[in-house]
Amino acid sequence: MFKLITSMPPFLALSIAIVFEVIATSFIPKAEQFTKLVPSTVVLVGYGVAFFLLSVTVKTMLSRYRVRDMEWRRYCTCSDD
Repeated sequence: MFKLITSMPPFLALSIAIVFEVIATSFIPKAEQFTKLVPSTVVLVGYGVAFFLLSVTVKTMLSRYRVRDMEWRRYCTCSDD
């Protein structure tokens, strides 16, 4: 399951992260300064999932950029002189 989540396309992970963040943000007033258990749990879990999926997005995008940059440098004939 973890492997499936970390290998999903970055735009999909980012979209799901946005949905979880919006849900968590909408539950903040209902949590009443974290005195209500269920809304507080929704806020904490929602932000946790959102930040995790955001990290998956950034990691995937950075690794794709590095591969593309390495391929570009391989074909670049520029010299540093």
